[in-house]
Amino acid sequence: MLSKAMKILGVGGEAAKEDESTASRLTEDPKYYATLLSALSPTSQDKEDEDFPRAESTMSQKEMAVADYKNQLHIEELLTTFVGDWLKKDLDNIDIATQFQKYIADNPAVDSTQKDRLERKQKECATRFALRARYNFKNKTKGDAVSGRAPRVKADLYPEIDLVNLSDIVDIKRLLAAFDEYDKQLEASETETGRMKSIPRIDPDIASEATTVFDHILARFFHESHKRKYGFTQSDLRQKDLHAGEHVPSYFANVKDQSIHRRKVLSLAGLRNLIKYGPEIYEEFQKKLFSGDPESYSSNEGMGKMRNFTGNVVDLDTCVLRASDPVTLKTINAYNECQKIEKWSDAAAFGESKQAEEIAKTAATTMITQFVNDFELSEAAARDRKIDVSQITSPIPIASNNTDRGKWPVWHYVNVGQNSFHANVPTIPDVTGALLKAPFRCAKIYLHLHAFHSGEALESKLAAFYEDAVADSCFNMKWKALEEFSESLKHEGTILDVLQKIQAANQSEISAIMDEDDENYTKEKAKMVELAEGKFGKTADGTVRPITASDVERWVDDPATVF
Repeated sequence: MLSKAMKILGVGGEAAKEDESTASRLTEDPKYYATLLSALSPTSQDKEDEDFPRAESTMSQKEMAVADYKNQLHIEELLTTFVGDWLKKDLDNIDIATQFQKYIADNPAVDSTQKDRLERKQKECATRFALRARYNFKNKTKGDAVSGRAPRVKADLYPEIDLVNLSDIVDIKRLLAAFDEYDKQLEASETETGRMKSIPRIDPDIASEATTVFDHILARFFHESHKRKYGFTQSDLRQKDLHAGEHVPSYFANVKDQSIHRRKVLSLAGLRNLIKYGPEIYEEFQKKLFSGDPESYSSNEGMGKMRNFTGNVVDLDTCVLRASDPVTLKTINAYNECQKIEKWSDAAAFGESKQAEEIAKTAATTMITQFVNDFELSEAAARDRKIDVSQITSPIPIASNNTDRGKWPVWHYVNVGQNSFHANVPTIPDVTGALLKAPFRCAKIYLHLHAFHSGEALESKLAAFYEDAVADSCFNMKWKALEEFSESLKHEGTILDVLQKIQAANQSEISAIMDEDDENYTKEKAKMVELAEGKFGKTADGTVRPITASDVERWVDDPATVF
């Protein structure tokens, strides 16, 4: 809401000098007033989502709009002054959000009626302002005295943030360790079937920094190279205005009139929101026994909440047979030829066959029975959840859109390019991964790449990250993509990998030493210890720690050592 108002008003800088004339225009120009009011006044949805509902006021709407505008100008001036002072004092070791909150709380010039609204915005506003200020301070002032004011806040959420080193705005090592610990907590809480006994909550400060990592991921994705590669259009520019915690527009992977760039941006925005909403959504699904029927949930829970905050949903069913898959059809026909029974000309013919129906029923019955046993459901409860195997009918009901799903134990989904059969139970580990693990895994991969690469090597790795790890599909596939990409990085960044790369980069120098070395490799060890000083690597359990002299000596003695 604030960004919309600022965009309309052009708040700050020169706009501040025109305070009186603009305020006058607000009271005299109904059309301009209406435009402003629409930006400043929250919708019914905004009101529901606000952490601090607005207090009732005796002021008229017009008076409130003018007062709001004037206060926003003043708030920005305070923020500008504060950040300028902060930059002069200490660039790296101060919590700007907390300090600014105290600054405005103690400042008598701020209207007390506006303080609660400012507090709601201060962390978001100050964090993004800090990113811009850091960039300008490091890249434009180049150590000169900071001028009287730092750059003003703009509605654009990613102003040159991509040029700020990630290590300047988050503690990479601390975050990697925190994400590793959270993974262990999730793993400890999972049952053998993937259900969660309880959902651990991540530290709010870590969650906030994870959100900042996603801001950086999104900012970098707006580089010209990525925009060209993924078909960016000018209409996609509006996606830059998405704030963390806000509604994410719906998208579908097979819609041709939307660019891949747009869908990947919305995918990342949805993952960012799962940092906050993932546990809530998971618990709401669990209360409904992971029902895939949209009618099982109100508009602000479960499916509705996930669609609102991520733009897509996780599949709460499992595909047991994909008739439209060419490999599947080829395999079935090869089997039928051996059995001397009818072969199928295409996916549609196979999908309509009794053979496909029997395969789907057999696979679905096994999954459904397992789910009922895992959740210890009575016959009545299973029937109510629509997973009583006695409810399976012939022919299998056909679903043609998302609202048809979840209404039968097994259904046949037929749509453009797709012909598949589904069991009305999810693969629980995929749901857990998509809602609870995916956002942190995505941030962890991005941090990992920055921790172990730089320059052209980093750019190459990030290109692969956006291509392969950021999937513009349903959240089940998003999680699968992140899992696969993460698996490919397992060796990368290990202590062994780092030492091997150090040796390769200094091959000529080390080779010269080896020619003069003794049988205990004393000189080689000393040189490698020197070269590895300050380097970090991962151990076998994923812990990131400094590489020690002992590590180097063990590795030189035995290059196959596992750390």
